[in-house]
Amino acid sequence: ASLLAGNDQIDEKGTVREIPIANLDTVETWRFQSQGEELSDAVSTLGPTVLRHYKRLPVKEMDHKRRNDIWLVKDFGWIPGRVRLENEKGRTFELFLKQVDPIADLPK
Repeated sequence: ASLLAGNDQIDEKGTVREIPIANLDTVETWRFQSQGEELSDAVSTLGPTVLRHYKRLPVKEMDHKRRNDIWLVKDFGWIPGRVRLENEKGRTFELFLKQVDPIADLPK
């Protein structure tokens, strides 16, 4: 979200970003591709809202069986509204934004 810096002209559909990701003993570069903006209810707690969807691109052979998707919420300064992780066995873990308290000077 901070990479967008509140600017909706950054990362239009098809743009690929490389982001360093650390785990217990290594740092890998993950590549995420913007799927563009859409009016969506993918964050069910917010109802229909404008989201920017990112998909992780596979790097290693085993990555083809994993999925990482992130949806950022435009009206709330591009904070993550939904994060979906699926491992190579098909197990899925999802996080959803539950509530946002209004902040008067949040950039749109």
